[in-house]
Amino acid sequence: MFSIRAILIMMLVITIALIAITAFSDYELHLESIKYEELYAQYSALSKNYSNLKNQYESLQSQYNSLQNEYNNLENSYTNLQNQYATLQYLYNSLQNESNEFNEYQNALNSLGQLNGSVNLQSFDFKYLWVVVPRGFDGIINISISATSAVNLYVFNLTNFMNFYSGQSYSYYLYDYGSNLNDQVNVGPGLYIIVIYNTNLFEVSCNYIITTTYQSVS
Repeated sequence: MFSIRAILIMMLVITIALIAITAFSDYELHLESIKYEELYAQYSALSKNYSNLKNQYESLQSQYNSLQNEYNNLENSYTNLQNQYATLQYLYNSLQNESNEFNEYQNALNSLGQLNGSVNLQSFDFKYLWVVVPRGFDGIINISISATSAVNLYVFNLTNFMNFYSGQSYSYYLYDYGSNLNDQVNVGPGLYIIVIYNTNLFEVSCNYIITTTYQSVS
């Protein structure tokens, strides 16, 4: 009788223990489930944050690439502008040098073509002056003479001046006669001799002004 009771008590204890163990296991499983759900929720949140950060990174990377391309384009444009500026600066300096040289040349030409003075011519005496028109230019020779009596004015080339001087037949680019003369003659490149000739039987005083304008021939 005692043994049966003891057995029943042991079985009751075992049953209670099994129930306790089962309950504890269920509790642990419940806790694990809660932890899993919390961890899963955290994982989901982290995954979502990761996705958002990844999207932001990709967007920033795209913006960076666009800015890099714009920077490269601007750098290329800047380099091209620098090259163009250097070319323009070189051309400007060349033109400036050419302009300075042309001005110096023009001043030299003008000095060649600017003649003025006075002279007393005895009877059948003459005064000659020369003007040069360089190759590549045409010249406009303006001559003004004021004399105490009428004089002869000629414009020769060198050959006809030599003929005039030696008493041979000659031709001229310009001839005029008078005491107050204002004449103009257009000539091409060459050497031109201007002669003021007194054919009176007495001395004549005269003043002269000769200006030559040069025009480049393209």
